[in-house]
Amino acid sequence: MARFSGRQNSIGLRKESARGTTGASAEYWLPYVNYSFNEKVEKVRDESGLGILSTPSSSDIVREWSEGEITFNVRDQSVGLILLGLFGTETFATDTPASGVGRHTFTLAVSNQHQSLSVFKKDAIETLQAGNVVVSSMGLNVVLDQYMQMTVGLMGKKFGADAATVAYVAENKFRPQDAVVKLAATANEIAGASAITTLRSLSLNFNKNVEVYQGLGSKTPVDFLNKDFEVSGDMELLFEDATYKNLVLNSQALRALSVKFTNAQAIAAG
Repeated sequence: MARFSGRQNSIGLRKESARGTTGASAEYWLPYVNYSFNEKVEKVRDESGLGILSTPSSSDIVREWSEGEITFNVRDQSVGLILLGLFGTETFATDTPASGVGRHTFTLAVSNQHQSLSVFKKDAIETLQAGNVVVSSMGLNVVLDQYMQMTVGLMGKKFGADAATVAYVAENKFRPQDAVVKLAATANEIAGASAITTLRSLSLNFNKNVEVYQGLGSKTPVDFLNKDFEVSGDMELLFEDATYKNLVLNSQALRALSVKFTNAQAIAAG
């Protein structure tokens, strides 16, 4: 019997070319802080009376799927797959903003079927792959003494056997000094707004209210459909005047928010 710690596990991600079509290998293996994305089952219990007091008398599995979360330090390449799954669509511009560098722009797709992913899981005992995995939620956290972290909620079909080989890609992480946060009355005023220099922490939470759709005749869900897209968050900053307090209390809470992360050290290194 193999015994191993969680640090020996590996989690991989891949964009699916068609919904539910798994690929041969992961595009990125994601160094994680912790994860709980595992197989799940739902059972129906028979509580019919059989002349005895104990209940239930039997049960059957009626749904099989995978669900859970992955928390990781954000890296500049693999995070693109998460953002694609979160927002649903992407456009790419070559050599923008600089030669040899591409710009990926992620926007919210007006669709109940956002981009699906395949998730790979490899440990000392088994190698598995789950298909038709959707991003159900995402939490972004930035604090002074840690790398920028994301916690991503995932839902997808049941894991099956796989034979993927783990290969990590060198990526750049984001630090607290890489964050610039701005508030303005409108989006057009963001560029000229000043950064909030007294900000100590920031959290943004995205919830897609994913619904499992299942039909009669199978234990496997047909699909996982995103519905209302909700965004919330918190900021902790120095209380040196009543500016931000008054934005809330005076019914001026609707503002344009810009959150930008730039790893200047990685840019300087080329």
